[in-house]
Amino acid sequence: MSAQKAGSAALTVAPRPVPSKKPLVELDDPTLYANPELAWLDFNQRVLDQALDDYHPLLERVKFLAIVSANLDEFFMVRVASLLRKEHAGDSRLSIDGMTIPTLLAAIRQRAAGMLKDATACWSERLRPALADEGVRFLDPDDYTDEVRHYLASYFQSEIFPLLTPLAFDRGHPFPFVSHRSKNFAVVVRPDRRTRFARVKVWSSPTSTSPASTSGSS
Repeated sequence: MSAQKAGSAALTVAPRPVPSKKPLVELDDPTLYANPELAWLDFNQRVLDQALDDYHPLLERVKFLAIVSANLDEFFMVRVASLLRKEHAGDSRLSIDGMTIPTLLAAIRQRAAGMLKDATACWSERLRPALADEGVRFLDPDDYTDEVRHYLASYFQSEIFPLLTPLAFDRGHPFPFVSHRSKNFAVVVRPDRRTRFARVKVWSSPTSTSPASTSGSS
């Protein structure tokens, strides 16, 4: 074979294979999608996992647990409330992942109940005892001493009571506006021997706890 023929043989290109036709993906297949509400609960579970992880500093774990609680509050106020409105309106459409609203609500309740149980155990069995070991103790009413009760009574009279303002409602006064995520008491007041119903908004502060001295420790 001559050199020219050998060069021609070396440059021979094999024919390009014909690509096989792949089946088209059906984008309306529910198995391709994750439910956004359940995916959000998965995210909140990962936050809870950080609170359970001993690797993090103690106070950081407490913050993670607080974030879990705040996230669940907002989740139910916004997302679950929206689903309930759709259910009450008779919306029978399937979500993109193929779930009906009642089925999704049942799944949310089951997942959220388990998360709340784990979060409660995280606080009562792990974080609260660990804080107590560091000198930070949370007192229950059964643990109050006379000194603590006297302090709390004085604190209420000087710091909280002046901020409590009853707002009466009757035929001449519409029901007062209840602000977002506030705590309120419905009470009966008797000014001038006349019975009236009123709403008392619970005093809000950056913290729901009050420091108290117990036998020289905080």
